[in-house]
Formats: sequence, structure tokens, C-alpha cells
Amino acid sequence: MMKYADYDSLVSKWGVELIGWTESTRVCPIEHINTAPQLWRLLTALNTGACHWEQLSPEELVKCRGEYKARSDASMVRQCVPCNDKGISRKGKQPTSSEIIECESDDANMDVGIQV
Repeated sequence: MMKYADYDSLVSKWGVELIGWTESTRVCPIEHINTAPQLWRLLTALNTGACHWEQLSPEELVKCRGEYKARSDASMVRQCVPCNDKGISRKGKQPTSSEIIECESDDANMDVGIQV
């Protein structure tokens, strides 16, 4: 599954274009399609091949990248803000404890202490 927020950025970066989009709106992530008829139309189009990805020709790619760069330079393209914790390891942030909790069970095989 492909997830993206900015279709124009995706086209410019990878040189592919989505042909046969079923909705009247611009191409958007699947999470923004929220009715059953819209999803059904898109699924049908994908299964029949009416909606598919096509590789841009080298000339189209150069033109697309130029247009995207012009919009980006004019601040018409939404730029992502970096996260505050960028570069910080997220491992080990869960609280740890050396306390051992004994649990009693009816089952004789369950005499195992659980470490939290």
C-alpha cells in the first residue's frame, strides 16, 4: 500500500503518474476517501486496470520537476515541519521496573513470575 500526503511531490520524485483517478477531487490518500460508493468505484477501477500508475517520459518528467520546483520556490508547496524529537532514539522510553510479581494460578504449569 502506498501512503503519501502530496501527490505532486510523489510524481516529481518518482516520475510516475496515476491515470484514471475515479474522484472529481485531486488524487489523495485513501484515508481521505470516506464513503462506500467512492471506495467501491476506486476498487473497481483498480481491479479492471482503468486506474493505474504510468511512467512519465523523460520530457514529461523534466517538465513536471520544473513546475514542482517553481511552485516550491514560490512557497505554494506545503513543506513538512521536522519533529521536535528528530534524531533521538525512541528505544527504551517505556518505564522499566525490577519488581517481580508472583501470580497464583490454578494451572500447575503457570508458576512463572512475571517481570514488569
